[in-house]
Amino acid sequence: MKLLFIFFISTMLVGCQEVEVSHLTGGGEKAGDTVVSERMDDAFLLAYARRMTEAKEHAGRVTPEYVLEHVRNMESLIREAHEQGFTELAEFRQAVHQFQAELLLRTLQPDLVAEIPRESITDEDVRGFFEDNIGMYALPDIYGATVFHTLDEGEAGLLGGADGRAALDAEAEALPGVEVLTLDPMPLERFPGEWAQTILSLEIGECGPVVMHEDRFAVLCLEEALTNRTQDFEQRKEYIRNDVLYSRYRQAWREAYEHLREKHGVEIDPEAAELFRERLEEGKEG
Repeated sequence: MKLLFIFFISTMLVGCQEVEVSHLTGGGEKAGDTVVSERMDDAFLLAYARRMTEAKEHAGRVTPEYVLEHVRNMESLIREAHEQGFTELAEFRQAVHQFQAELLLRTLQPDLVAEIPRESITDEDVRGFFEDNIGMYALPDIYGATVFHTLDEGEAGLLGGADGRAALDAEAEALPGVEVLTLDPMPLERFPGEWAQTILSLEIGECGPVVMHEDRFAVLCLEEALTNRTQDFEQRKEYIRNDVLYSRYRQAWREAYEHLREKHGVEIDPEAAELFRERLEEGKEG
């Protein structure tokens, strides 16, 4: 039941993620190590009202009385959780911790990381990023093949014994049950598994041994292989510019978080961290 209650509280918190941070005034009483407010100021109530006005579930019902009743109900739930000791449960602490972090992230974002104008990224920046991260823009290798297939095992034996492509073509013309299929170039994963293994073992122009797929015997000949392909830079340039922008934001946030960790001395107990790693690894093995 406590876990269900935690889930309900978590859902409620997530639904309120846009509520602005405000200060509470007045005295308070302690529940464990947490100060519980006795009075909620105008800024707090107005923030609640703004959030509720935007929420579909409250559409058309946001009057002063409705907001005040809702706030009292939510405060009552929180106090009941404190009284029952929910703040001591890891699941509850995690839910509240995550909600507070996400809420403060939205609120403090302009102070932590300045906006990076997209137009500040030059074509030279885009080209350099493309070349430095070419793997991000790789296209899958594609292979074109000709398949000689039959349902008859005897015909399959004759196909497999053909010496070279010319002899294989001649056998295919002579054998009534053999069908020849020319496949357009496509990624390796689109070939049946047995065929894909054969394709990888061949040089262009070579033909492989007889392989089975479902109820058919087949001989594959590799016609072409297009490898080491990348996206066209000019066609994808504006998308790549977005990637540059995102990478700069990621770097800016890394630096911001490093600064905050150093400023506030935030560390996790090494013994707890090591125990966590061990338990996580044990969970994967199990």
